[in-house]
Amino acid sequence: LQYSPITLSYMGRKERYGEIDDFSVAAQDAQLERLRASTAEMEATFEYDLLTDEAKLSYDLWKYQLAEAEAEVPFRNNGYVFEQMGGAHTQIPSFMIGIHRVDTEQDMVDYISRLVAGERAMDQLIEQSKASADYGVRPPLFAFEKVIDESKKIIKAAPYDDGEDSSILADAKGKIAALVDAETISAERGEELLAEVNAALSDHIQPAYERLIAWLEEDMPNAMTVATGVGGQP
Repeated sequence: LQYSPITLSYMGRKERYGEIDDFSVAAQDAQLERLRASTAEMEATFEYDLLTDEAKLSYDLWKYQLAEAEAEVPFRNNGYVFEQMGGAHTQIPSFMIGIHRVDTEQDMVDYISRLVAGERAMDQLIEQSKASADYGVRPPLFAFEKVIDESKKIIKAAPYDDGEDSSILADAKGKIAALVDAETISAERGEELLAEVNAALSDHIQPAYERLIAWLEEDMPNAMTVATGVGGQP
């Protein structure tokens, strides 16, 4: 769990609360190596025939997880990173709004840290999408159009322009206001935190989404106009 700050937060835990997972290929390789090492340690440490039936089941499941992870490696580039149904581009705002609770000032500081880290995470996901495209895997044209439209809407609001507050900014304002109302922080500190939220969104989230949109618009002419599903993949 400690390798996945996002999973920790989904479980209601606040370890590594200011961080976002590493989505790089190197991180995937490291996770697989940890699973290999732990499986080897398990096999060297426990004599299978002496285990209870319940323990044998745990043993078998752990080995199965490794076998499944090994089998998935050749297909890493077969997934759609950005698509119209729960793609990665919608996960950052939905995670911050729905999962990242703010009960203390530190929680809000961590919220801002996660917004900043969102730029790195988005760039890693764009690289995954590019690797898939190089392999010959990309979603159909309608998915490109939908993701581009959704991404533009995410950054078509304050603080990105003079429109209404974006969903993340509105969420941050509400969470900061709750801290002020509870006298957890002063109004002045609330204004400081809000300024940091605006800076994180403008300096990190917006550029990341602009790079995503630019990449998708560049690659969209290569997309199939008629969706073929998995049958069209290498």
